[in-house]
Amino acid sequence: MKLNIVYKKEKDWFIGHIQEYPDYESQGKTLDELKENLIEIYHDINKGLVPDAEPFPVSYTHLTLPTIRRGGCGGGGG
Repeated sequence: MKLNIVYKKEKDWFIGHIQEYPDYESQGKTLDELKENLIEIYHDINKGLVPDAEPFPVSYTHLTLPTIRRGGCGGGGG
């Protein structure tokens, strides 16, 4: 089984959620502790212990950003 998680480090804590269930956050003092907490949340959801949990459908796309030119704009910079 593979879970995608989203997390950030804020001060001394790792805070995150399962990508498909963004409404259910957890935290841990280490990244491993956060992962364990999120796995527990996932198991609780699958056991039906979180009755209103609905997966957030995730879609991916790639964006092409326009090139930003630096200098040489033709303006009188002097």
